[in-house]
Amino acid sequence: MILRIALYYLLTFFFTMVLGGIQQETGLLPQLILPQWGPGIAAILMLLFFRKDKLSYKFEFKRGQIKEYILSILYPFGITAIATTALIFVTRQLSFSQLSIIPSIAVLGSTLFGSIGEEIGWRGYLQPTLNKKMNLFWSSIVTASLWAPWHIGNFQYGTAFAIGFIMAIFGYTFFISYISKGTKFNLVIPVLFHWSINLANSVVPTNTLLSSEFMLSLGIVWAVAALILILNQRKAFEKKA
Repeated sequence: MILRIALYYLLTFFFTMVLGGIQQETGLLPQLILPQWGPGIAAILMLLFFRKDKLSYKFEFKRGQIKEYILSILYPFGITAIATTALIFVTRQLSFSQLSIIPSIAVLGSTLFGSIGEEIGWRGYLQPTLNKKMNLFWSSIVTASLWAPWHIGNFQYGTAFAIGFIMAIFGYTFFISYISKGTKFNLVIPVLFHWSINLANSVVPTNTLLSSEFMLSLGIVWAVAALILILNQRKAFEKKA
């Protein structure tokens, strides 16, 4: 398993850089972030190379999973709203009037495109592979530990920003894992969750979104929420998904 994960991770970075280089040189589809499909392409190749692993993607809309779909939308918007409200009242650097409540069609499309590309990799291949050998808690820890460094470009905004971002990544991962656990990691759920994270963050002005204050607020709130979730659902995280 370790060699599989290492190969997948190397392929992810390789295709991320290739797609980034192609987009930078050609200006192809500037409204989209092509490197977000690095994890997805790497995962698809892993499935083709190692068919005997018997992994497959599940992207199905099922009536029995309506609750999970709703939670995948409510948690990101709700927790991000708490973090944003805390920032407004504590730092006074942001006001409710500055928030863009309704995202543009371009933002809706580009964030969905990127969410699908990433989640095919992280939750479509990586975490199901880990779940074969680990319980849900440890597979979430490893997934978050690999997902965070892949966003190395976000670390350019300073140490405080990076710390907040990493805390948020771990929070996202535990919530996605918990909601997805009974669905055999149906990709609809992590894609909805990831998409909702990006849409919720798009409400905040870009200069605030890239500030250490906002990211620390976001990271702390997500980390606290994840800790509460883990403590309340300890048995669920002790089991294999």
